[in-house]
Amino acid sequence: MMSKIFDDCFDVTIKALQKDGLIKEVDAKEYKNIKLSAFMKFKVDQYEVKDFGNMSVMRLNMGLMKMLTVVFSPFKKDMPLLSLDFMIVGGVRKYYAEFYELVDDKNEMHKEWLGKYNAIIAKYSDLQSFSAKEAWYESLLCSVAYKQFKSGQDLRFMELHTELLGKYIEAIKTYPLIGEGRFLTKKRLIKEYSDNLIDKGGISTDTFKKKLGAEKTRDFFDKVFFGSENY
Repeated sequence: MMSKIFDDCFDVTIKALQKDGLIKEVDAKEYKNIKLSAFMKFKVDQYEVKDFGNMSVMRLNMGLMKMLTVVFSPFKKDMPLLSLDFMIVGGVRKYYAEFYELVDDKNEMHKEWLGKYNAIIAKYSDLQSFSAKEAWYESLLCSVAYKQFKSGQDLRFMELHTELLGKYIEAIKTYPLIGEGRFLTKKRLIKEYSDNLIDKGGISTDTFKKKLGAEKTRDFFDKVFFGSENY
């Protein structure tokens, strides 16, 4: 059952974007598989999202511990960056949905869509919330869902994930493309956040830095995880 919910979450995510031909797989090359230890082996997939930017997917399966990370980096539209993490440790599941306000213009459209994300999150108050560890990037978060649950609520979790992801995909289709001048600002905002994760630290980033080194981690972030080098 543990493997099923993990696989279902991955499948739902990919199929939701494949449905309208939104994604095209990109060769992650040397970063397709990242080995941090004998047991910690990540499978990495990278996609170009049409008229949007980069999407990366990382999967880790260590038996009793599984982790799925999906990051949407919007280089072509002035949307928040979205990071999704689904983690299973023993019988406990944790879900992190984080919207980062790496936007050039916090206009009415931006506020309207944040309201839509927050309305969805509020519907799932029956799933227990938890507090994430304090971090330097808290000021960049404009909407979050931190949920902890057990197998009995797997279907309820999938409803939350599917609805929240679906709303973000709707925004991808709705938002206008940014102009060439603002594109450079957008890229800078994402690149600065990416660099600061390495320079100032992050829970997962610190693990990668320890095993790969800062510059190799930066190369992975720039080429695949956030993909700024491709835009």
